[in-house]
Amino acid sequence: MSLSKEHFSERKRTFLKKTIATGIAAISVVAIVLIFVFWVKAVVVEVKPEIAALNAQFTLNGLGWIQRDQVYLLTPKAELQITSQGFISETITLKHSTPERHITVNLKEAPAMIKATATPMDERIKWHIDKKFTDSGPSLRATVKPGTHTLEVSHPYYQPQQRLISVDRGAEKILSFVLKPIKGRLNLISRPEGVPVLLDGNAIGQTPIFMERQGGRYNLQIEAPDFEPVSDTIEITYQQPIVDRDYRLIYKRATIDFVLTPPGGQLSVNGRLFPVTDKPLKLDPLSELTINYSKAGYFPEVIRRTFRPDQEEKIALRLKPEFGKVTIKTTPPSEIKINDEIKGQTPQTFTLKAVPQNIHLYRLGYRSIEKVVHPNSRNATRITEILLTEEQAQLAESPEVAKNSIGLELILFRPDKMAAFKLGAHRSEKGQRANEILRTVKLNKAFYVGRTEISANHYRAFDRQTAASDNPVNEVTWGEAALFCNWLSEQEKLPYFYTTNGSNITGYDPQSTGYRLLSEAEWEWLARYANRSVSTRFIWGNETTIPAGIGNLADESSKNSVATYIPGYNDGYPKLAPVGSFKPDKADLYDLAGNVSEWVHDTYTVDYKDMGNPLGSLNNTDSDGHVVKGSSWKSGTLTELRSAYRQRAIGPADDRGFRIARYIY
Repeated sequence: MSLSKEHFSERKRTFLKKTIATGIAAISVVAIVLIFVFWVKAVVVEVKPEIAALNAQFTLNGLGWIQRDQVYLLTPKAELQITSQGFISETITLKHSTPERHITVNLKEAPAMIKATATPMDERIKWHIDKKFTDSGPSLRATVKPGTHTLEVSHPYYQPQQRLISVDRGAEKILSFVLKPIKGRLNLISRPEGVPVLLDGNAIGQTPIFMERQGGRYNLQIEAPDFEPVSDTIEITYQQPIVDRDYRLIYKRATIDFVLTPPGGQLSVNGRLFPVTDKPLKLDPLSELTINYSKAGYFPEVIRRTFRPDQEEKIALRLKPEFGKVTIKTTPPSEIKINDEIKGQTPQTFTLKAVPQNIHLYRLGYRSIEKVVHPNSRNATRITEILLTEEQAQLAESPEVAKNSIGLELILFRPDKMAAFKLGAHRSEKGQRANEILRTVKLNKAFYVGRTEISANHYRAFDRQTAASDNPVNEVTWGEAALFCNWLSEQEKLPYFYTTNGSNITGYDPQSTGYRLLSEAEWEWLARYANRSVSTRFIWGNETTIPAGIGNLADESSKNSVATYIPGYNDGYPKLAPVGSFKPDKADLYDLAGNVSEWVHDTYTVDYKDMGNPLGSLNNTDSDGHVVKGSSWKSGTLTELRSAYRQRAIGPADDRGFRIARYIY
């Protein structure tokens, strides 16, 4: 049978369609296989503990599927939730990019819940789980680990209860407790006995009382005639079921209203001071009380009384004024002020009130005296005083040895107690020089003198360019020494002794108590008369033999640097020595002999117009020079070692320094 051309073409098209369809299907299968092999990720999820794995359920949030414990993931990321009864569910994130093929998930046990209530409903109820405080109040809601626990409920007024309970994972345990009141005991005694007692306002009898009582808080009151009421709070608890009370009742105190004349005194009862006010005092009854009211200037009033309990009384205490005699005598007679009121001159006798009296005794030119006396009626008060002049008073206040602001010791001398003395030397004295003119001088004021010469360390406080040393300062002019004195006066707030014009000394104030140089008369008095029974020619006495160690003189060690030295004399210092290196002289002063000669206050002169002036003369010019007293480390002749020896000097020298002094008044 022959086929038409059209029929053959139709069969060919049908075959071609089937072939294409078969090819597409094969490609799809291959693609699916390739996706499964190369894209689908299989992850094994292991759930622990085993008891959680038995009922574990997986929920996948993402493209993929779950087969038993395997999760097949088609998307880059998906969330997997694992749940199991009695355990806390957990969600994990699975990522296609992570290499892990096995994941372990540990589920935690779900906590158990305990719910409990207690009757009666009271906020003071406390809950303890496994002996640990958990909560307070009438109800409890607490989460615990699954298992067995001890639950305890307590209240101070009820018997505590305890239960052993078991709770499963994620389970709820509901409990209720009915608390039973505790039975306690109340033991009440009092002194005295037989007083009525109220408990929460209800009478329960008279003391002593012994009774049972349920746990709780009670307000107790005791009221008895003549006694102060007692209020107390009593608690009977399961921790302290027995309450003992022993009340010592106190008598009601008496109420005393004191009327006190004059006011403002001191009121005491049995020695105890009470404030003086308008309010009545509460005093203890049934025992004798000593009541004392006193005030300065009055006789005290003392009464003894015994009061009844709860007694009320008004008591008036009136004091009588007290006076005493005061006799005042002074030498010389002086004016009297009593409490700033002028009363005339001494001697006088006054009748004064027995209160502190301010007595002021004064006389022109004398140091006034102020005293406070307490007159009394028992004994007369006698005031006998010697008024001192201002100079005498200042002298009495001055210590024998003082230390000033630069650490220099000052010694007090009182030449005013002595008669006039002679300065200079007689023509017949061996070694006498023409300028040592005899003259009579009296030193009329007490004065302080530096125990040592001014050291370089002392002077350095005034002039910082001075090298530090314990040796006496040297190479200073007379004017520089005087300016040092003014500087030191300023440091100690004393008036200047020297008047100046710039750095020039123009004069002095003889009344000033500021620092100054010794006068020639003072220097020679210290060297020849001070603390000596007779005038001496030398510092050490009248012997011409120089005692060993008397001072720093021109000794054997100095013979290469001085014109004349003392053969056989050794003091250990070829030149300067530290101040105070040798024993003090009879005036307790160091280095009046040797070390450095000393500038004194006086301008050099041999024409004495005022032979008795203790300060000598001081011109306004240095043209005549100033007096230098004393020997030095260069002195090697008996002439120079005599205390009358005096020199004229203008400028500084390496063996010349100074010593300071000042008046007391």
